[in-house]
Amino acid sequence: MDYLYMAIAALGGYLLGSVNTALVIGSLSGVDIRTKGSGNAGATNAVRVLGKKIGVLVFLGDFIKGILACLIGWLLFQNQLIAGVFAVVGHVFPLYYGFKGGKGVSTVLGVLLFLDWKIFLVTGIVMLLLIGLTKIVSISTLTGLVVMCILFFVLHKGAFLLQGGVIILTFLIFITHRANIKRLLNGTENKFGKKNSGKADIK
Repeated sequence: MDYLYMAIAALGGYLLGSVNTALVIGSLSGVDIRTKGSGNAGATNAVRVLGKKIGVLVFLGDFIKGILACLIGWLLFQNQLIAGVFAVVGHVFPLYYGFKGGKGVSTVLGVLLFLDWKIFLVTGIVMLLLIGLTKIVSISTLTGLVVMCILFFVLHKGAFLLQGGVIILTFLIFITHRANIKRLLNGTENKFGKKNSGKADIK
């Protein structure tokens, strides 16, 4: 029965995660955000294509669905981690949009807030400081997630399932940022706010 609950939590998280806020809001304006700007369905590209206010709404929508997936998974099946991980998978590979979604960072942050609000705060501060200093979103994102992993291993010793889930989330975000990583290594990554930039989007 536990496996059944886990499967239901995973499926529920995935279906919820597949609701991509940028694509929903963009469709109301007749815009497929995946064909504009950086081509990614997330908050940073929404800022570029649809404006700052819409970008904030997109971030909040994707952030909240990470929290909701964990909450529903916990209340129904005590499987908040599984539901949260699959919500991120759903965001990156959405069932409703041809499996082409965003990069998953906003949803990961929502999951992180539910799992450990203190680590969420530290991770968020690191990301904000780095984006302020470098203006490069990908650096702040990837560094923040590495910090997140380290903190989970330090503060949650012996919680192997939790640590494994966090590693999976971090690995998934690194995979979605592989093009950004190549540009960082080549010294060609664009800065946030630069015209025609945005390849390092938070999703």
